[in-house]
Amino acid sequence: MTRADFFDQRRLLDLQRADSSLHQLRYRLRQAAERYETDSLDRTAEELRDGLGTFEAQIGDLGRDIDLADRELGGVARRADGCRDEMISGQADSHEMTRLQKELEHLSRREADLEDRKREALERRGKLEKAVDVVTAKLGELDAEKEKREAGHESAVAGYEREVAETQTERDRLAEVIPTALVDLYEQIRAKQAVAAAELRGRRCMACRIEKTTADMKELLDAPLDAVVRCEECGAILLRIEAAGGPAKPGPESELDEFLN
Repeated sequence: MTRADFFDQRRLLDLQRADSSLHQLRYRLRQAAERYETDSLDRTAEELRDGLGTFEAQIGDLGRDIDLADRELGGVARRADGCRDEMISGQADSHEMTRLQKELEHLSRREADLEDRKREALERRGKLEKAVDVVTAKLGELDAEKEKREAGHESAVAGYEREVAETQTERDRLAEVIPTALVDLYEQIRAKQAVAAAELRGRRCMACRIEKTTADMKELLDAPLDAVVRCEECGAILLRIEAAGGPAKPGPESELDEFLN
């Protein structure tokens, strides 16, 4: 049976807590990228920019249609003025007056058609310009949210990395003051499972939470205090703090709970 000073064995609980904390911190560090991800924002922004490009192209086309309608309206107005000038000049005979009147009627219809086309184009352009404003504002919101997430990610990563470094330093300090043979045994167990050292609280192993039988408890309590005893169910090193007359350390219901939280 492996033997080690009981106070050195107790330090294994602190080492286990440090290792559990390191596992949690490294997990949170990996998860930070997911919590503050920006890929979905980039995809949405790309879709919006594509739509914005389409809107702006349509606005450009409508602007050219409006300019063309204005030029044609100007031409129609000049032709109509010419017809009216000719009619009031007194030089047109009756046949010519009839032709000029029909020309004015045709130009009036053409003018009305062009005005309708221009009005529809202006209305359509106005709606598209409002859509551009909405999309532009949404892109601004996405950019702001992306900056916020990136800043949050950087802050979270920096915080977790600082905690990992501090906890790792404390963990290394603890490992240095525990006998090498005991640390080696602890590491061998921990290579196979999350919790390598836990307290025996009452009749329960706080690693696997299984209660010991009366026979098991007698064997555990009869073992010398410096004997390194292990849970037969999970293999964790059991610290018999209550049996040694010391108070149970406050903490989670089990060492496994602390590791999982």
